[in-house]
Amino acid sequence: MGTAKRPTRRIGWGALSGRPCRTRTDNQRIKSRKVCVQLEESQSRSRLPGAGTRTLHPGASSWILKGVVEKFAASLVEPNVLFISQPGEKVNLLDGKALKDMGLEVDQATLLPDCLMADLAPSRDEFWFIEVVASDGPVTEERRQALIDWATAHGLEAEKCRFLTAFESRTASEAKKSLPVLAHGSYAWFANEPDGLLSWDELRFA
Repeated sequence: MGTAKRPTRRIGWGALSGRPCRTRTDNQRIKSRKVCVQLEESQSRSRLPGAGTRTLHPGASSWILKGVVEKFAASLVEPNVLFISQPGEKVNLLDGKALKDMGLEVDQATLLPDCLMADLAPSRDEFWFIEVVASDGPVTEERRQALIDWATAHGLEAEKCRFLTAFESRTASEAKKSLPVLAHGSYAWFANEPDGLLSWDELRFA
């Protein structure tokens, strides 16, 4: 009595036992299909507040940015994403036109927050400057001042500007490195704890 053969399996493509041998052309087609699937999965579509979607480029920062757009924005009364900057697409054409129509032109050479969001509710009327940190680039005192200077030069009130640095988690190495240099009067948000917000500000007692 012969030894039973154990079926051969390939993760993600199902059991292969009992199938005819593939030719080189078959294997090339499979490889090409697998690469296409990986490329499609590497990009993430993010739902914008209100309506519409935006395709985010692959990478850790995009995963955090997706959380900001879909989850942090939900904490605002009337959220509106005005601008998203990504590697290889510093200023989206639609974002650039919308900002220009509002009189808010972005200087690609000097000032590019990862995301600019507004709470359009009359009771809020706030602008959120958001930096996503998957490696570096938190809202420091210097960065905060540069953003305020840009905002006031375009007619926005400094008192209505809010500054947020988004991280993957509180235990992420990037967060541990960045938290000590966050600007006073700014906030930190963590993608794995979307319902919380860390505030760094001066003590005020009545």
